[in-house]
Amino acid sequence: MAETKDGTNRDEKVTYKTTYLTSSVDPDLTIVVGGHEFKEYSTILRYWSDYFDAGLRSGMQESESMKFEFPNEDPAEWEWIMALTAPLPSVAVTNANALTALMWFDRLGSSRGLSICDRVVRSEMVAVLLPEEETSQNWLDLKPETIVEMRTSLEKLLDALQTGIRYDLDETKAACFETITRCLACTPALFEMDQLTTLASFLRDDEGSRVALWSSLREHLPPPISDQQDTDLLQCLLLPALVHTEILRKVTEQRMDRESQKAQEKLNEAKGQLSAESQKAQEKLNEAKGQLSAEIQKKQEKVNEATRQLGAMYRAVTTYSSYHHCPTIRDGKNEMMYCRCSCAKDRIDKDSVCAPHLWRGHY
Repeated sequence: MAETKDGTNRDEKVTYKTTYLTSSVDPDLTIVVGGHEFKEYSTILRYWSDYFDAGLRSGMQESESMKFEFPNEDPAEWEWIMALTAPLPSVAVTNANALTALMWFDRLGSSRGLSICDRVVRSEMVAVLLPEEETSQNWLDLKPETIVEMRTSLEKLLDALQTGIRYDLDETKAACFETITRCLACTPALFEMDQLTTLASFLRDDEGSRVALWSSLREHLPPPISDQQDTDLLQCLLLPALVHTEILRKVTEQRMDRESQKAQEKLNEAKGQLSAESQKAQEKLNEAKGQLSAEIQKKQEKVNEATRQLGAMYRAVTTYSSYHHCPTIRDGKNEMMYCRCSCAKDRIDKDSVCAPHLWRGHY
């Protein structure tokens, strides 16, 4: 007989198909899945499955025949589960196969398997596009495609919570509770009637959901009259409709406030523009007034000058009109003549006459 490198007999080795184990000991347990038989090692199955451990210790028919049957299950799924639970697994739990793994691990009572799935569901199904705290301030400014993406993410989140509740996945439930609470506080408009109906069913049927989410959902309802009313509301089939109506009212009020704010901003902007234009017009008016006042002042000065000249001419005319000649007084010493008219203070020669009287034609 040929020997392998480890010194064992090749003919005595049994190749285990699903877990790719190699052992000199034959499998001691038969698993029938959908009509297909699989030879398994009871020690491995009992290590990760409470179902097989209890069945093999119970003294029931399966422990005597060393045979378990799952007639309605998929043989390919069993083969994948065995590859997953092998000491050196060749596959892993992902978002795509987590539900399959959860179904088998839950049925077979594998706390280790459920814990692995819990971490995967939490990290992959909850890592979705969800609102941050500041989203509540600019919800109305979000693009329609962004809102669609966020609502799709909310659907995934509710699916993850449903999975967590069904299989009692603590990490998944805690993450979902935290995110849903933030959604109800920041962006309640994400919740449409279908999502609220699903959420209300969680609150009615699951104590953990009720403790974690009821207070946040209660914020979108009128204040209760008594504690009994809260209990009645939880059981009321109209609860989703009541919450949805209140959310729509708040969103409408928020939209009206936003539109009113924008209208007020436009009004203030128009007032500012009107004030600026009015100020410019007033400046132009003041400038025109200044120019007109300067022109009036110049013309007034001209009028005053003309009036002064006219007055002087009038006085000259009235003063000299009473004289036909220029009377003079002889000064014995200087042989000078003095005029008795308005220019009497000016000394003139004996043969001279004052210019005004000469102009008037007195001489």
